[in-house]
Amino acid sequence: IAPLLVCGSTAQESPLASIRGRVTDVESGSPLENVIVFLADTPYGTSSDASGLFVLRDIPKGTYQCVSSRVGYDRQTTTR
Repeated sequence: IAPLLVCGSTAQESPLASIRGRVTDVESGSPLENVIVFLADTPYGTSSDASGLFVLRDIPKGTYQCVSSRVGYDRQTTTR
């Protein structure tokens, strides 16, 4: 199973926030499509596009466990 890398940022200038980022293969640096990205224990989730980009919009401000997963790669969890 290969590692994956998720780089993201949070914009929190209103009561709601967005988390956007890019998912890549750690070894090759290539963008990864169809990676599931979700906030643990919430209904918020999405998948990455062909460029590895994803956006989670209209999330209440707070701290979340951001989980990314794709078949053939290690699951990664980060705090956002």
